[in-house]
Amino acid sequence: MVKNLKNENMVIIGAPDADLEFLSTNYKGGMARESIIFSEKGCSFRIAFEKYLKQKKIKYVNPLEFSSIEAAKKCVMNGLGISLLPFYAVKNEIKEGTLKTIELKEPFDKFRTQLAYHKNKSISLPMSKLIEITLKNSANWK
Repeated sequence: MVKNLKNENMVIIGAPDADLEFLSTNYKGGMARESIIFSEKGCSFRIAFEKYLKQKKIKYVNPLEFSSIEAAKKCVMNGLGISLLPFYAVKNEIKEGTLKTIELKEPFDKFRTQLAYHKNKSISLPMSKLIEITLKNSANWK
């Protein structure tokens, strides 16, 4: 059973002094002006970012890779590169000015946060409560 909880907007982030203009719609080809920070291989965020860079013919060497959104975000905040992350994970830092984004003419597809569980398996009372609380509270996620 899969329940859609929320559509997530994705944003490309950089440190306040990062050069994000090379990601604009007018830039075609060449080397990335900032290091690229990816999520782990196979992650949908990474696949989307790699596809975007390929479409723009933007080359990069020796990207950094993290399995943690928080680790990638901290590296970007400290000027180690740029990354594609869900807006919910960086909205406070953008508001505070410790991260910046670039508005893209071709935004990324929305990603979904989902709750998945096996519909033909017995669900314990704690699991049932977790599902109930998650479904109830996800309506208020911003």
